Amino acid sequence: MSEPKISVIVPVYNIEKNITRCVKSILSQSFTDFEILLINDGSTDHSKEICEELQTTDPRITLYNKINGGLSDARNYGIERAKGEYISFVDGDDYIEHNFLDKLYDAIKKTNSDVAICGYKTVDETGNLLQEIELNEKKNLHIITGRQLIESMYENGGVVNVIAWDKLYKKETFSKYRFTKGVYFEDEFLVVPFFWNISRIALVRDELYCYVQRVGSITHSPISIKKLRNINQFKIERINFFKNNKSTLLEKSIEDYLKWILFITKYKDEIHDRSFWKYLKKQYKRYYKTKKYRVNLLDRIIFWAANYNIMWTGQARAKLIRFYHMLKK
Repeated sequence: MSEPKISVIVPVYNIEKNITRCVKSILSQSFTDFEILLINDGSTDHSKEICEELQTTDPRITLYNKINGGLSDARNYGIERAKGEYISFVDGDDYIEHNFLDKLYDAIKKTNSDVAICGYKTVDETGNLLQEIELNEKKNLHIITGRQLIESMYENGGVVNVIAWDKLYKKETFSKYRFTKGVYFEDEFLVVPFFWNISRIALVRDELYCYVQRVGSITHSPISIKKLRNINQFKIERINFFKNNKSTLLEKSIEDYLKWILFITKYKDEIHDRSFWKYLKKQYKRYYKTKKYRVNLLDRIIFWAANYNIMWTGQARAKLIRFYHMLKK
């Protein structure tokens, strides 16, 4: 038998209520030349048994059981075992529209691209539509470069570009890259170095991936010091990456970092880690000095005030905004 054209990698961890719907959505694809790699990442509920049963229903399904290592580790495990020429990721608690693979594969082939990307929908656990998230690139664009994708990541709606699961990739694009293990927001760590040298990305302007807003998921778990440290880490890594590559995005990445520091000061009463807040104060002052402002007057005022006290600015930002708009009237 010839190798499958596409490998669909599905990480599985304690999602006994969702995994069947996910797998069935893949099996019902209009594009049929694929394999499904179920990566059971040490589940402690009945996910393993459900996956074993699903494996018996279709020869395209292969179940791998491994010790728990997190989402990144499960994806990396799948990449290393994928037989397809192309790879796609579907998280085990989500599902895809019947033409997800078909449209992305067709876009890649027609445009000779390395990656295809589509929009997505947020849905509740019963499948009710909550929101449609479109691609944020200009409507007249059908192909972009990786660097254009990274740039639009800093514009409104840029989250579509960051996430790993609304895309189809040539497997060879992962020859030098893997997801960072042991961190939250694993997609954020990978996106910049991964896409930097990608020459062609096909844009599919349909919302074909269904992102389930599940109570108890990592995304909806409470804020923690580890989450904040991980966000800080990937933002610093981006700044250093753009600096080393002499990119014009360095300025945007610094501005994004400064705004993030101000935003998270609202968690100071929840996160009792004095060393972390002290570190952020130093970071703010350090990067504030390097910033060349192309922002509006209000942001200039906020950035300037925060250079003296980021905690005060975090509390008073809403008042500053109201006062600013009152003066403009």
